[in-house]
Amino acid sequence: MDKFVTFASWLMLCYSILGSIDALYIHLWKLRLFAHPETRREHILHTSAILPIMISGFLLLGANFGGILLWIGAGFSLTALTIQVIDMVEEGESRRIFGGLGSSEYILHAVLVGLKFTYTTLIFISKPSEAWNINAPIILAAPYPEFVTEMAINSLVGPVLVFVLHIVLLHPRFLNRIDTRTGVS
Repeated sequence: MDKFVTFASWLMLCYSILGSIDALYIHLWKLRLFAHPETRREHILHTSAILPIMISGFLLLGANFGGILLWIGAGFSLTALTIQVIDMVEEGESRRIFGGLGSSEYILHAVLVGLKFTYTTLIFISKPSEAWNINAPIILAAPYPEFVTEMAINSLVGPVLVFVLHIVLLHPRFLNRIDTRTGVS
């Protein structure tokens, strides 16, 4: 179990770093998705995905959770995946103002999906079958390595700040401003 969990935690760290580049640099700084009427729905989808991604990450790696907390973590993982699939469909339409989704961002999204799928799968297969019983203890007897738990707890700060920033950027004063770098409103 420790090898799966340790490897999953490193994959989650990579996911967090690359996801931050995608969210902060590409979506908010470079493309300013919050500012364009055509990409507003995509920005809302990104905003709504942050909390399920954050909660599922914590419930998968914050401790060796079982029972109801494991199922809640699985539910938040499924919710995040559903939002991400809807976002992928939305991007086809919303990115037309930029000439479509860039190939480097497309590749980045594929890598992010692969990382999330892999670390989630590793956690799920590391659980003993009894952990999936709804009445199982919420904290299983075998603890995760300490650095895994610390990494999961520390990784909550960034998404909370990004979520708050996404909410602030939903304010109408940020809509329809002309981007002086691209000339696109």
